[in-house]
Amino acid sequence: MRASDLAGAVAEMQQLLDVQPGFVPAVLQLSIWLLAQDRYREARLLARQVALSRPASPELALQAIRLLRRFEDHERVQQVVQGVDWRQCPPDLLLTLAGELAPIALYGEARNALILAEAGLPAGDVRPLGLRATLQMIDGDSAAATASLQRVANSGSGDAARAMWLLSMQSGMAASRPAELARLEHALHAAKAGSADEVYLAYAIHNYLHASGDHGAAWTALERACKAKRMSLTYDPATHRDLFGALEALPRFDEVPLATGASQVTPVFVVGMHRSGTTLLERMLGGHPDVRDGGESYAVSAAVRHATDHYSPHVLDAELVGRLGRSHLDLTGIRYDLLEYTRWQARGRRFLTEKLPSNFLHLGVILAAMPEARVLHMRRDPMDTCFSNLRTLFSTAAPYSYDQSELADYFLGYQALMKHWHDMWPGRILDIDYQQLVDDPEGEAARIMAFCGMDPHDAVLHPSREGGAVATASLADVRSGIQKNRGGAWRPYAAQLEPLRAALSRAAGGACLN
Repeated sequence: MRASDLAGAVAEMQQLLDVQPGFVPAVLQLSIWLLAQDRYREARLLARQVALSRPASPELALQAIRLLRRFEDHERVQQVVQGVDWRQCPPDLLLTLAGELAPIALYGEARNALILAEAGLPAGDVRPLGLRATLQMIDGDSAAATASLQRVANSGSGDAARAMWLLSMQSGMAASRPAELARLEHALHAAKAGSADEVYLAYAIHNYLHASGDHGAAWTALERACKAKRMSLTYDPATHRDLFGALEALPRFDEVPLATGASQVTPVFVVGMHRSGTTLLERMLGGHPDVRDGGESYAVSAAVRHATDHYSPHVLDAELVGRLGRSHLDLTGIRYDLLEYTRWQARGRRFLTEKLPSNFLHLGVILAAMPEARVLHMRRDPMDTCFSNLRTLFSTAAPYSYDQSELADYFLGYQALMKHWHDMWPGRILDIDYQQLVDDPEGEAARIMAFCGMDPHDAVLHPSREGGAVATASLADVRSGIQKNRGGAWRPYAAQLEPLRAALSRAAGGACLN
């Protein structure tokens, strides 16, 4: 490997395993190297062998967890976690473990790891508090999250800027504007240009100013935040235009018979643009006693990667779409992978929601491989949707959302692709208008439940209920219930957003956007 001879390294490691089959460190390393060679299926098989071996060493178990995450194999991650006694582990290892588990919604396991880590750390160590606050926000405990974030923000640690940004999204933030703004502006002045700290702090300042109605200064902060974030990303609009075109050129796949691995769970895919109301819809459906709200996962992407034997760090790439178009594509394998995931994630419920918005890219595969699936497509006013994307700091999920031109281009590609799926799969996708949903939740909920085959239940009208986990940018909003009059937040910035509005309006044939 030091000589950059990956093929030679793979051959040597295979010889080692021929001598000592099942030697866990070698299996782990070989899986990683096979993945680097884009031999996805072989790599996943080895990773699953490690999970079956239940490595008792915490260090090896942590390596196995990291590897299994690359295959989105969260069930086996959970099995590995449960097979290890973590009580005597160093706090740093436990903090790393918790950081691996929280992003894949293994919240109970992440909390347990944090508790063990905190017990072994000196008093005053704030390192666990950032993740602790995130888990508290996911659980809906805003007061506890705010207290945790304040401690991190006041610590001067490397996580302080991120904590200040998270604080800016807590309820009642406008009331503390003067004190918070002074601290934020002081920190921003010291932040390195283009750094993550600059991004966090500029977004936080925008949030405070937007909430207090100082829209001129709020736009200046947002513009700086978007520019700094965009600098850190590699994104090519032309590549995504080509990707949308390639998806539209795919043939209509033949449906896999329902009898193939028949399932007792009906998967409900909630798709759309980010910030279109997908979280509200899932939160509503999650109140139904027959529904398990699964949140967001990349289970579909993992199944497609396995079927095409190609690893992409993105939801899709050109190579993967090209392999999808080949006649020997095994949709049965995709079906089995998705059935395995839904069985585990549903926890005995009859319905499972999967609300990764970008699954709209995979609808051609989803609808063919899962004839029993229901697809709910959330639509929201284009300007409301796009502006909400612009002022939301994502990780890497929406690299198109920091530039008005790129954002409009992506939105229009999404609209065209959704029309294509409707034409190709008539009657399989239910469009849900966000404004209609909040104006008439009873009527829309009844329509949605009927489409999904659910029995009517009034609990879906109470998304503000206690309990449940919400891990998206909408976590504060949806716990406040169904809120009307949320549209038009972009209007105070109409002049600055004219490039976005003009691009969307031209694509709509000159029609005036609301």
